[in-house]
Amino acid sequence: MIDTTVADTPAAKVETTTEVITPVSDRPALDAEHPAAQEVQAVVDGKKNYTSADIVKAQHEAMLATPASEPTTVITITTRTPKSGG
Repeated sequence: MIDTTVADTPAAKVETTTEVITPVSDRPALDAEHPAAQEVQAVVDGKKNYTSADIVKAQHEAMLATPASEPTTVITITTRTPKSGG
């Protein structure tokens, strides 16, 4: 989202631009009742007898596929252009 405001003062034109950058992920949201990553769920659904090692490997794959959590970034730039004679 980018928002720009312009204020016209007697001495200058003040332009403020604010950009809000929210990180996105293409990972599907977890089901609240069964919060298993898709990689883990695939092991559970695909094998009748799976080992702990199978689950650990799937959890590790899920962890590597999930981007690090980054905070929302806000960038604000203010430009002040003096008026002639001001």
